[in-house]
Amino acid sequence: MQKKNLFLRMAAVLAVTALFATCLVSGTTTLAKYTSTATGSGSAQVAKWSIFVTGASINAIADARTGGTQIAEKSAVTLDVNLFDEILCEGLAAPAGPASPDLATAADTHVSQPGGNARVAPGTHGNLAAIKIWNDSEVHAKYEVTITLADGANGGIGPLEFFNGTSWVNWATFAGAGKNVVTLNNSGAGYAPGADAVIAATDFQWRWNFEKFDGPGSPNAANDIVDTGLGIDARTSAAAVTATISIKAIQVD
Repeated sequence: MQKKNLFLRMAAVLAVTALFATCLVSGTTTLAKYTSTATGSGSAQVAKWSIFVTGASINAIADARTGGTQIAEKSAVTLDVNLFDEILCEGLAAPAGPASPDLATAADTHVSQPGGNARVAPGTHGNLAAIKIWNDSEVHAKYEVTITLADGANGGIGPLEFFNGTSWVNWATFAGAGKNVVTLNNSGAGYAPGADAVIAATDFQWRWNFEKFDGPGSPNAANDIVDTGLGIDARTSAAAVTATISIKAIQVD
């Protein structure tokens, strides 16, 4: 009987030991799992902002980079204004219409230009020569072009008239209506990288009207007195007018 009980006790111990070992193995198995790790990084470069102003004869961005003026700078850039570079002769007729004001295209040989310095007189006219603005950036851009005029010591703007698309008006009326500002935005889309915008010669046109003398008391007689006075003053201290151009480039979102 004692031997039987001993065997029973040994069998029980072996059974518990086996169960415990099974639990350990089972527990170890449940701790195993798949694991994976991935890492990554990204970077971006700041888009370039680069705008060139050129003459209309420059027809490629590569040429603009070497022959144009970079205006996208951290400090102010001064541009030459060619509003009075070419003095043309004007006929006596009134403007023919919005699209074609009656202005000759030949140089005025009746008004001397000593030393290449511009001289204006009754019967002369001119315009801002066509200018291209090149977008050398990596973003779209639009532009605001503004012309301002300032009198010299003895005036000069007074007799000049400017074409507003339908008629000739004085500078105060022209600028007061905002006609001295031209916005180039390509119908709101802006100009893509590599594209050019053109300030047309017809955007800024001026003339000093040559009026036929209709006798004392006529409207033209008063203008003749003013014009003649400016010419007399020019013998000793010339009246002058200075034109300034401002081109503002703006990123389009």
